[in-house]
Amino acid sequence: MNNRVATNVAKHSDKLSVIFLILSTISVMAYYRHGGTRDFGLYVRAGDAFAHGDNAYITQSWRSGTVGAVFIWLLSLPFSDYLQVWLFQLINFAGFWNFSRIFITKRKQQYWIFGLLLFLSPVREVINTLQITGLVFGLLSLYLMKNPYMLGMKHRLFQAFQTIALGLAIDLKPHSILIVVALLGIAGFKRLEILLAVNFIFLCHLGIDLIHQRILEFDWLRGLFKLGNTSGENGESTSIWKLIDNLTNSSINTGIISICALTVSFLFSISRINKSPNLELVIFGLLTTTLIPYMHYYDLAPLAVIALVKFMQSKNSVFGGTITMFLILPREVNSWENVLILVCLVILIELVKSGSLSDLIKKNSRSIKTIFAVATFCGLHAFNSQFSLSYRDGHTLMTSESMIMIWLWVTGRSNPGMASELFNIMKRMGKEEK
Repeated sequence: MNNRVATNVAKHSDKLSVIFLILSTISVMAYYRHGGTRDFGLYVRAGDAFAHGDNAYITQSWRSGTVGAVFIWLLSLPFSDYLQVWLFQLINFAGFWNFSRIFITKRKQQYWIFGLLLFLSPVREVINTLQITGLVFGLLSLYLMKNPYMLGMKHRLFQAFQTIALGLAIDLKPHSILIVVALLGIAGFKRLEILLAVNFIFLCHLGIDLIHQRILEFDWLRGLFKLGNTSGENGESTSIWKLIDNLTNSSINTGIISICALTVSFLFSISRINKSPNLELVIFGLLTTTLIPYMHYYDLAPLAVIALVKFMQSKNSVFGGTITMFLILPREVNSWENVLILVCLVILIELVKSGSLSDLIKKNSRSIKTIFAVATFCGLHAFNSQFSLSYRDGHTLMTSESMIMIWLWVTGRSNPGMASELFNIMKRMGKEEK
């Protein structure tokens, strides 16, 4: 009898998770339908320019690769401007879903997680501005997928598919995934695909350069150097280095500190290659990437997705609950609509994690941890409210806090002994200096 009840609950849960996913997708798409194609539209226009012999690096101050832009332009061709908004939203959704799927171990929670990740603030920012982050990490996840074909022609076709996907991801957003790919390559994960992807992109770039009879990559690099560093009014980054610049009135050279931190993190990740599975190397690479001088809040989206997955598939914790709530609602807590949505999502998360309402009621420790997480979340917002910051400075503070909490949570869940190991290394270095 109990087994039959459990089976019925599981079936209803599966159906409800699909309904929740559909409603979440429709709601988010409808809410962010205004504003046009935004960042994706810039790629379409740049790709159109490159395909027709116009140098978008000069005429449009373009900042990304030529091949990826042409690829997105080709995707957009069959659709009107109105339909392109929905198309690019769905592409981002599918990318994040496929990326999260790689880290999901409890498949019964899969559709719940797919729906919940759409409410994460970094993911919402990707959708709001129609950044290409979801597409890029969807392409990366295709490369990370296990090959379902062991022998024969299908194996070669799938390998070619993964190669093209990885090459396009690198060209579209190199600063976001190059460190990840480098760590996987050093570890020996699909090195052939990496080599083929680099060659594929090189040949495509060469072909476009020949059409233009100009080395467009020189124009690309010149444009990137004009972005501005993390300091000063020309800096577009909202990273933790920008926060330090603001706190110290740019009296500290955060550019050098960023490079040093990036190098130390990368070398530490390399030192753990033989001790870590490939997915942990992906996480280490993404964490290291957050230390680059040029970063935005939406760049945290893939790490926010991983943080959500790890919280949903682990035991309840105060810190995990706090960071999940903060990633859903990092600002604008004065809006009762936002608070209501957050409360509903927290209740839903607790129900999904516990399995049923009766189990949730029985487990007092789970409820107590949730209450403490809510209190911590409120305390963090109370702390932030003490500062009279401009919107951009507040955005930088939010990005920095999210980044720090993700670092602490994800590293702890991925490898609980990693933090203590790093501390012991630093301790030994201190003794040697003495």
